[in-house]
Amino acid sequence: MRTTKKKVAALQLSLEIGRVPNNVDKCLSQLEKALKAGAEIVALPEFASTPICLADAVRACAMPADIVLTGRDGRYDLAFHARAGSAPVRPDLTATDLLAHFGAC
Repeated sequence: MRTTKKKVAALQLSLEIGRVPNNVDKCLSQLEKALKAGAEIVALPEFASTPICLADAVRACAMPADIVLTGRDGRYDLAFHARAGSAPVRPDLTATDLLAHFGAC
């Protein structure tokens, strides 16, 4: 078996919740430094664009989804081109209402 050595860099960054453009700039800057130092493989944090947390600040940073379905206690709220926590277009739907809305019934 032949062994090949690779120079690897693992980036540890101080990132801020919701500051996606700034965080991406920091990642790119550190990535460039690692590559110039000879790294062939560079690992970034899993949530490098914005750290994950349980704060409401993250919701505003998320890209809108075509369909947002929020369920609780057997009822559903439906929103379109929205983010988690957006006001629903059709609130308090039953499963049957939801299926009918999408033409499944």
